[in-house]
Amino acid sequence: MYVTKTGRVLSAYEERHHKKIIKSISISKGVLRYYRIIAENDERICDVCAAQDGTVYPEEFAEAGANFPPFHPNCRCTVEWLSEGISGLPQNLTFVEELEEMLRGIYEGLQARGANAFSSFEGFLDWLTLGVPRGMLESNLARTRIMLAKPNWYTIGNYMTSGIFDTFRGALKPDRPLSLRHWLDSLLAATVVYASYRAIEYNLNIQRYIASLSAGTEFLPLANKIFTNETSKGVWNFTSDAKGMGAAQADFYAMKPFNTRTLPGGRIIGDLPNGNTINIHPGISVGYAPSLEILDRATGIKIKIRY
Repeated sequence: MYVTKTGRVLSAYEERHHKKIIKSISISKGVLRYYRIIAENDERICDVCAAQDGTVYPEEFAEAGANFPPFHPNCRCTVEWLSEGISGLPQNLTFVEELEEMLRGIYEGLQARGANAFSSFEGFLDWLTLGVPRGMLESNLARTRIMLAKPNWYTIGNYMTSGIFDTFRGALKPDRPLSLRHWLDSLLAATVVYASYRAIEYNLNIQRYIASLSAGTEFLPLANKIFTNETSKGVWNFTSDAKGMGAAQADFYAMKPFNTRTLPGGRIIGDLPNGNTINIHPGISVGYAPSLEILDRATGIKIKIRY
């Protein structure tokens, strides 16, 4: 009797089938790190094997019955061992040859989707979107199966970040340094780092600008406020935990405006010591909340807080 890591007991046939495939791992240990599921695509194929057909997994996460054959009694699935992960490229290819193989694969994929574009609605959508959503879904399903087969901090984190862990691993610890896969992973990792840096820098710039808006006052109106988005017209939108016209007026007068006046409809306007303008919109229309707005006359940027 063979018991998998997840506690699943294999039948005698499954055990023989599993050991036959596992034996091939020892032959190529240290060389091959990925495998692709190959199902028998005939009239006897089941839904389980059809769903696994063509899926690529890392060898280290192989788990019989979960992401490694056999998936059920009398399973006929086998595996194809790959030396370069999902790309399936042999190790003796040069960078240019790898690039040619990748471009050829993209071209053949476009041709295949074009041939099936009008055979079904699903085929049309796959052709219209260049297969991107389908590829993302299949990759996510593969990461899900790996996480369920061997849950740990890496597989869970890789699933939650849509494969970012694998990207950084491929960039920092490549199977083949300077290969096409290494360059692609490095480029994506650098993009993620740069985007994260810009997001942090953007948030810090917002905080610095907020501080400059309140210069000359003892109150920072955006403390404990949540930034939501910036519109194309230079309006920075925030939401306040405190709700209602009373909370908006409290923040308004805490800024110590002068030359305040109330306009028809309940709008209150004032000037700040630093030369900026502050006002309150009561939001008396149905579905609208009161808002406090601070306008920077020098830049035209407007801070808008909804209460």
